[in-house]
Amino acid sequence: MDSTPLGTRIASVVFVGLVVGAPHLSGEALAAPTVSGEFEVDVPILTQTAEVPRSKPKVAFNGSIYLSVFYGEESFRARRIDVNGQVLDANDIVLGPALAGVLGSAIETDGADFLVFANTVNGPKLSRIDPTGAVTLDVNIPVGVSAVARGMDGFLVVSANGTFVLLDSTGQVLNGPTSVGANCLSTSVAYAGGVYMVSCDLFSPPAAAHSRIDEDGSLLDTYPIPDWQGGGSVATNGTDFLMVGGTWSGDCVGKRFDTAGNAFGPQLTFAHCPSDVVAVGGTQYFGYTDYVANQARVMRYSSAWAPIDASPIQLTVEEQTDVSGAGGPGAALFVHVNNGTVNASRVDSSGVVTSQSSPVSLNLTTSANDQREPQSATNAAGVTLVVWVDSRASTDAIYGARFDADGNPLQTEAFKIADGRKPRLASNGSDFLISYDGNPDDPDPIPYFQRIGAGGVLGSRVEIVAPNANLAPLPPVALASDGVDYAFLQHFITPPGDVDLDTQVFVGLIDADGNAIGDGVNFDYNRYGYKPASMVFDGAAYAFSWFSTPDPSGITNLYANRLALDGTVSPTNTVVALAAYPALQDAGVMLAHSSGTRLLVYDRNPPLGVRLAADGSVQDAPSPILPTGHPMDLVAHGAGFMGAFTQEGALVGVEIDAQLVAGAPFEISEAESGSASFSDDGTLIFYRRELPEDGYRCGRIRARRLLGPLELGDMCEASSACVSGYCVEGICCDSACTDGSCTTGTCDAGTGGGGAGGGAPVEGGGGGAGGSVVADGAGGTGGAPSAGGGGVASDDGGGASGGCDSCSTTGRGARSGWVVGLALAGVAALRRRSRSQKRAC
Repeated sequence: MDSTPLGTRIASVVFVGLVVGAPHLSGEALAAPTVSGEFEVDVPILTQTAEVPRSKPKVAFNGSIYLSVFYGEESFRARRIDVNGQVLDANDIVLGPALAGVLGSAIETDGADFLVFANTVNGPKLSRIDPTGAVTLDVNIPVGVSAVARGMDGFLVVSANGTFVLLDSTGQVLNGPTSVGANCLSTSVAYAGGVYMVSCDLFSPPAAAHSRIDEDGSLLDTYPIPDWQGGGSVATNGTDFLMVGGTWSGDCVGKRFDTAGNAFGPQLTFAHCPSDVVAVGGTQYFGYTDYVANQARVMRYSSAWAPIDASPIQLTVEEQTDVSGAGGPGAALFVHVNNGTVNASRVDSSGVVTSQSSPVSLNLTTSANDQREPQSATNAAGVTLVVWVDSRASTDAIYGARFDADGNPLQTEAFKIADGRKPRLASNGSDFLISYDGNPDDPDPIPYFQRIGAGGVLGSRVEIVAPNANLAPLPPVALASDGVDYAFLQHFITPPGDVDLDTQVFVGLIDADGNAIGDGVNFDYNRYGYKPASMVFDGAAYAFSWFSTPDPSGITNLYANRLALDGTVSPTNTVVALAAYPALQDAGVMLAHSSGTRLLVYDRNPPLGVRLAADGSVQDAPSPILPTGHPMDLVAHGAGFMGAFTQEGALVGVEIDAQLVAGAPFEISEAESGSASFSDDGTLIFYRRELPEDGYRCGRIRARRLLGPLELGDMCEASSACVSGYCVEGICCDSACTDGSCTTGTCDAGTGGGGAGGGAPVEGGGGGAGGSVVADGAGGTGGAPSAGGGGVASDDGGGASGGCDSCSTTGRGARSGWVVGLALAGVAALRRRSRSQKRAC
């Protein structure tokens, strides 16, 4: 597949039959289709997202530049800074996703490269970054990250629970992991004189302690510090250590320890406990946040920890937090956070702030517009409309794009339908009808119906009103069509804005423009909970399903019923499943109809399928469709069904026959999709996939085409049944073969052909773009024709190759025309069904 963005135009698509999922068999009939390459539904629109805060910055100096690492957009990130405090990188260096709720990271240097230790979703990691900003190493390490110190022969990594390990600069274990004790919450580590010292908060009883670890990474001893409330941090002046912590009186105090672990000298008192201590020459810089003024400040001390400054050095006048620093040539650089932006300030050896609050990484991110909630429908002509919620502007809006049966776009760019969210879509065989919440910036929805023509022309929107003043409407959950009009499945709430009281389920009929036909039916009224699910037209009536909690016990059941074309609902609700809505699971329900079979699939992990009889009753016991997974969509496909499921971190497709026998799942997307939607014939699937390279939480609507298992030369009825995507006169062919026959599976293009010109026809001549296929070919403009071959190429040379039964194979003219995409011999019969509510990411 070739996908070429043209400005803001939709990409053109040429399929080449890429097989994503190899064919599988279930029984004798079910073979998984081959899957085309992924293609864009709409090109990215770059936007800036405000208030994506950065936090917890750390910084290190390698002798020539600084590197600051911080947390932002759910990932650990970094930027390089020169000795004057100027940022060297235009964009963040993204190191990987952070472990949710655990923002531990630390940074050190080996004198050349930077080593970033961080707790990521894939476990604790060591990332090595060279001075150019390139990430040259990314390896797992055996313990979590709370603090790191560099020694003579390695790096001691200490986790929050007091476990430590000695690593070399490539992440190889030199010693450990070892624990300093189950009662230690480690917060800081420093190295001096062949000894590492670790500070601990002892949480039982609340106190402080220090642990010493030798050069080889072996635990020497652990000593409590009486009368301290907690151990804050440990620093070194190069010969001994300073432990700083809080006391029960609220003072910040410090004690000095030699490398043998002995305390000496008087207890010191500090105005503020430092969040980081930086050494520049013999001077110690205490960086901290004054939480009364919420300002980042620095105090300097001598190597004997005596104060140098009479009053704190104020780094900035704005509120700042999360202060961290590193020493450099004659100065210290501190990074800190203001309103989610990482800033840097430089303090020289005389205590002067020479560079104040230079932005390092803003709390803004430039990314592609997020897209989500795809919904699609297909009309009788094979035109598929896909719609989605798009965030390219400040207000959520619904955009759409049309595709032919081959998956080729039918317009040059996506078109806006309306500001809104929660779309649902169906086709009556000619046009389309969409429902949505047209009030996306307000918690109280205003739902609408709107007609969309097959050519993308928008009709007037019709507001959905409640049947009485005591009810407030929510957007429909499902739409379906009988081929002329539509039905919808909806719910109402009362009082307005409160979804927890007096919830009601409602079905009704509407015409092609969205105008009500009759009054509709409010058929399930209770005070304990409900959830409309899905709807499908089965050729005679509309089958629909919903969840309901009929009593205060909290047990929720799954029900089904039928809406007749005269607008009446069957008086008897069918119980599909008892206790079918687990409290910890967003249960998805899909309904589809195929060849007289009504299949309802619902989410019980594993997903279960059940067939409904024509009268709405349950036809047989529920049967597992897959061992694991959650249903995303279900459509009629051939004599059976095609389903989309999220399963083990991926989006997969599954064919299901009329007896509920499922084929082997085949991969559609390796990244789990928050929602997915098939075209009505099951040959196209649209889904949301997060693309981290496009920016923060960026989801894009992507699509694939599903092709059948039949090989070249096999008999076929539709192009979708062939691996190649071409069914020509009942035979799977290697091309569309518009100017020949395909009796063997390989196109026989006949005698002669057109290329790039339009010269006079001669025997065996090369063709041109205007040359038609004739018995003896057509001469190409500019190419001198010869008996047995095409024209010799000149300024307007003849075609390079082509089909010709009766002439020499040398220099034959090319067949006229350029086939883009795949041509289907026919479009499967329209299958009208609804879209059930999808799970959003």
